[in-house]
Amino acid sequence: MKSLVIGCLVLSLFVLTCNLPPDCAKFRNGNFTVLGNKRISEIERNGDQQLEWDNGPKKWTEPDTFKVKWLNDHSYMLLPNSSYLKKYHIDKTDAAITVDILQTSVSSCTIRISTNLGSKTAEAEMFRSN
Repeated sequence: MKSLVIGCLVLSLFVLTCNLPPDCAKFRNGNFTVLGNKRISEIERNGDQQLEWDNGPKKWTEPDTFKVKWLNDHSYMLLPNSSYLKKYHIDKTDAAITVDILQTSVSSCTIRISTNLGSKTAEAEMFRSN
């Protein structure tokens, strides 16, 4: 009987820790490296502003600039500025990128990225740089 009670307690603790929501607060501000589908991006996010540099095959020297709008504790939207829209030949002025934080660890998180410009989504790993 005693081992059954201990087993139930251990199982309960395991279930509780598996169902904990991701700790997204530590990914609101700071410097991050995103590893996606053959792309590496460096991000600097502070408040409602995000600067993003691509370190992939076509390395950017000037960052793309986004306004950050948090939708809830685990999701945010990136709203590109007009130079981004012009750079990528996007004529939709309400273009937006949605980022959902799926899970977190001590220094990284898994994110899902989608946009209102199409139906494709992508997942990537985002690591704290500081």
